[in-house]
Amino acid sequence: MTIPLSLKILLFYSICFVIPETLSAQIIGEELHEELDSEEEPFSISNLPYFLDDVMLLAGFNSGNVYWSNHFRELRSSGGFQIGFEGFIPLGQITFLDYGIQYAQRNFKHGKQEILFKNHFLDFPIYASFMLPELRSIDLRFFLGTQFSYRLSSEQSEIYPLLSNDSFQYDPTRFNRFDSGMTFGLSGEKGNFFFRLRSFVGISKIDRMDQGSMSAFFIEGGYFLFRGLRQ
Repeated sequence: MTIPLSLKILLFYSICFVIPETLSAQIIGEELHEELDSEEEPFSISNLPYFLDDVMLLAGFNSGNVYWSNHFRELRSSGGFQIGFEGFIPLGQITFLDYGIQYAQRNFKHGKQEILFKNHFLDFPIYASFMLPELRSIDLRFFLGTQFSYRLSSEQSEIYPLLSNDSFQYDPTRFNRFDSGMTFGLSGEKGNFFFRLRSFVGISKIDRMDQGSMSAFFIEGGYFLFRGLRQ
């Protein structure tokens, strides 16, 4: 049987143009459908990165002072506070690397009038912590490391009274902007709660006219923000 020429042309056109275009449209439609499905997939908190499990909101109180000063007899400690975020990364079964950022107010008093100096810092602690065999139920750890600080501002509660010329007076305009030092102490955690006792010993002069540096003792508590949320 002879196939008419017009039918041959129609079959050739269908094979070369119509069928490929139909297949291409079907493939593109399937890809668009998959993209829309992926975009419409709701956010799930169970998909958060694992390192967020050990990120906490931390706050506490401190007692600050100036040590190693020539005028230590005239110095008194004063209370302050701090708040910020911290986290840690496991380096082994008993070793962790801790990091964080905090706003802290560390204060001290000077002179017979006990003039108060309020110092506002941005702190960046980074230290290593080591799990101790005692009190495993609260994950007791010893830690040791450093803390870098940037002084945002300082305030003096009142001016010094008229004194003799040989009396030393702290002046916030001479306070150093940067500080660093050693931090160490003990920490523990239970469930989503964290607690810590630590000390900080600075190495930079608080006032460029005096050799004294700031130190502080901290009592802190924290809460792990994302623990228990992963399914």
